[in-house]
Amino acid sequence: MELKKFIRLLLRNRYVLILVPIITVVITYFLTRKMPDMYTSQVQIATGIVDNTQSVPSILGADVLQENRINQEFSNLIEMMRLKKIIDLVSYRLILNDMEGTRPFRSASNMVQGLSPQAKKRAIAVFKEKYRSKQSLNLTNTEQKNLDELLHSMQYHESDLRNKLNIFRLGSSDFIYVQYESENPQLSAYVINTLADEFLDYYSLLLRENHNRSVAYLEDLLKQKFKTMNDKILALQDYKIKNGVLNISEQSSSIYGQMMAFEAKKKEAEKDVASISGAIRSIDAKFDPDARRYVEATLIRPNQQITETREKLRNLYDKYVENDFDEWYQPRIDSLKNVLSTQINAVNDNYVSNPLTTAQSLRTQKVNLEIQLDLAKYSVASLSKSINSLNNQFSSLVPNEAVVQSYDRDIEVASKEYLEILNRYNQIKMESGFSGKLRIVQDAMPGTLVPSKKMLLVIISGVIGLIFCLVVFFIIYYFDNSIRNSKDLANQTGLPVLSELNRIDVSSLQMKSLWESRSLPADLQRFKDQIRSIRLEIAKDVGLTPDESKVLMVNSINDREGKSLLTLGLAYAFAVTNRRVLLIDGNFHNPGLTKIMKQPLMLENYLNSGEIGEVPDDRANVFALGNQGGDKSLLELIDAQTVSERLSALKKHFDVILVETASLVHIDKSREWLDYADGVVSVFETDQSLTDDKKAHVTFLESLKPKFLGWVLNKAGADASR
Repeated sequence: MELKKFIRLLLRNRYVLILVPIITVVITYFLTRKMPDMYTSQVQIATGIVDNTQSVPSILGADVLQENRINQEFSNLIEMMRLKKIIDLVSYRLILNDMEGTRPFRSASNMVQGLSPQAKKRAIAVFKEKYRSKQSLNLTNTEQKNLDELLHSMQYHESDLRNKLNIFRLGSSDFIYVQYESENPQLSAYVINTLADEFLDYYSLLLRENHNRSVAYLEDLLKQKFKTMNDKILALQDYKIKNGVLNISEQSSSIYGQMMAFEAKKKEAEKDVASISGAIRSIDAKFDPDARRYVEATLIRPNQQITETREKLRNLYDKYVENDFDEWYQPRIDSLKNVLSTQINAVNDNYVSNPLTTAQSLRTQKVNLEIQLDLAKYSVASLSKSINSLNNQFSSLVPNEAVVQSYDRDIEVASKEYLEILNRYNQIKMESGFSGKLRIVQDAMPGTLVPSKKMLLVIISGVIGLIFCLVVFFIIYYFDNSIRNSKDLANQTGLPVLSELNRIDVSSLQMKSLWESRSLPADLQRFKDQIRSIRLEIAKDVGLTPDESKVLMVNSINDREGKSLLTLGLAYAFAVTNRRVLLIDGNFHNPGLTKIMKQPLMLENYLNSGEIGEVPDDRANVFALGNQGGDKSLLELIDAQTVSERLSALKKHFDVILVETASLVHIDKSREWLDYADGVVSVFETDQSLTDDKKAHVTFLESLKPKFLGWVLNKAGADASR
C-alpha cells in the first residue's frame, strides 16, 4: 500500500521526473563537448618485497613475511610516493621545463606571460634552489606564495598533479604501477618518469641514511658490549689467579675420582686386615705357650731386622699413596718386599724350632701373615689420611665454584649480547652496501589516448538527475503526513468517515438539475453517488423517520473546506426522497449559502418575529433561511429558549433541517448550534496535515459522540479510495 502511494506521487509528478534528467543531460552535453582528449602513461616499479630474487643472499633465509606485513609495506611505499615533497620536485621540473625549455608541455598562463624578465629569472632561480635543496615553497613568504600561485596557474601544483595521479599495487604482485593522465601524451610520460626517478632517489637516500645511523649506533653498542664482555673475562681470570683456581670443574671431578678410588682401596685394605688378623689368631691358638716362648727367645735379633725393614716399607708405601700411586715407588716397594722375604727365610733356615713341636710351617705362615697384616694396616691408615686430605680440598672448592659460576653466567650473557649485536651489525653493513630492492621495470612511454568520457558523463548526469528527483520525492513522501483518502483520515483522527466527495467544478454546478438529469459526466455522477451514500449513512445514524424531524449540523475545522457544497448537496439529496428540507445558513462569519440561494428569508427576521411565511407543499423543493452576516452569533440575536421554540416550530413544517455553521476555528459561534442539533457532520479537505491546533478540534469533535456522525472527505482524487 505504501509503495502504491509513492508510485502515485511519482505519477502525479511524472513531468518533473522527465524534464529534470533531460535538462541535466543537455547542460552536461554543452559543458563537456569542448573537453580535451586525455592521454595516460604508466610506470612499473618492482619492489622486491614479494620477489626475493633482488634480495641480499644472507637475507634469503629470513622468515617469510606475513600477508598483513606485506600489505603494510606496500601501503607505506605508495604513501611515500604521494608525499608532497616528492610531487613538489616534479612540479619544479615541469615549470622549469616550460619556462626555460624550447618544448614546453603547456602554453604559458596569463600569470607567466605577465612576468617581467627579471621576475622570470628570479622565479627560475628560486625553483632551482628549492629543487636542489628538495624543499617545498614557504607559503608564509610573499614571494614564494606568488610562485605557488604560478604553479596553480600552469596546473603544475602538487594538488593538480595529485588529482590525475593514480598509484596502486596490481593484485598480489610485487609491482607498483604509477599512472598519470593529461591532455598531452608527452606530459603524461614525463610526469610519472620524473616522479619515479625522484622517488627512487629519495628512497635510496633515505635507506642510506637509515643504514648509516644504524651502523654507527650498532658500532658504538658493539664496542660497549665487547668492553663489558672483556671486563668480565679479565675479572674471572684475576679471581682464578688470586685463588689458585685453574678449572673448577676438572679439579672437582679429579678429586672426586681420587676419593672414590681411595675409598675402594681402603675398603679392600680393611677387608685384608680383618681376614689376616683372623688367620693369625687361628695360628696362635694352635701353638703351646712354652714353645712360643722358646721360639720368640731365639728370634729376637732376626725379628728386630724384620721390624726395621717393615718400618721402611710402611714409610715408602705412605709416600706411594700420597703421590697418587706414582709408578716411581713401585720398584722400591717390591725391592723392600724381597729384602723382607729374604730375612724371613733366613730366620726359617737358621733357627730350628723346638723339638717338642711340629708346627714349623705354621710359624712361617704366621710370620708372612703378620707382614701382610702390617702392610694392610699401613694402607688403611695412609688411605684414610689421603681421603681426609681430598675431602678438605673438595670442600675448599665449593665457594670458588659459586663465584666462578657467577662469573661464567655473566660472561655467557655478555657474549650472547655481543654476538647478537655483531650479527646485526654485519647484516646492516651488508645491506648498506646493497643498492636497494626498488627498481623501475618499465619506463613510461608517451601516453595512449583514453576512451572519451563525454558520453559516459552525459549518461551519468541524466541518471543522477533522475535519482536526485526520486530521492527528493521520497523525502517529500516520507515526511508528508497529508491526508489524501478516507483511510488516512480515519487512522489519524480515530473518528469514522462517512464518505468522500470527489473534486468537481462548482462554478457551473446546478444542484437541482444534478438530481433531475439522467445523463451526467463521470465526475458529477460520482459526486451524486457519494452524496447518496452520505445521505444513507446520516439517515441510519440519526434514526431519521417520516414522523420525526431532525436537525443536522454541518461544520469544518477551517474555512472554505466545502461545507456549503455538502450542505446544499444533502439538502437536495433528502428532498428527492420526498422529504421537506429546510436549509439554514448559520455561518454568520461567511454566509456562503445565503449568496447561493436566491432571495432567501433571513434567519434574523424569523428569530425575532417567529413568522416564516407560507411553506410550499412541494416536497422536492428546498426552503432556505439565510443571514445578513457580520460579527455576531446565534445567542446574540435571541435568547436560547426562543431559539429552541423557533426550531421546534420549524420541525413541524420540515422533515430535515440542515444547518451550516461556522468552522471550528470560530468555535464560539459554531458551538452555540450544538445544543439544538441531533447530529453533526464535519467536512475535511484533502492534502492537509493534522497540526496541533487541528488535533485539539478533533478531540473536541470526539467529545461530541454519539452526536458526532463522522467526517466527509472533500476534494478527494479519483484514486483516493483505492
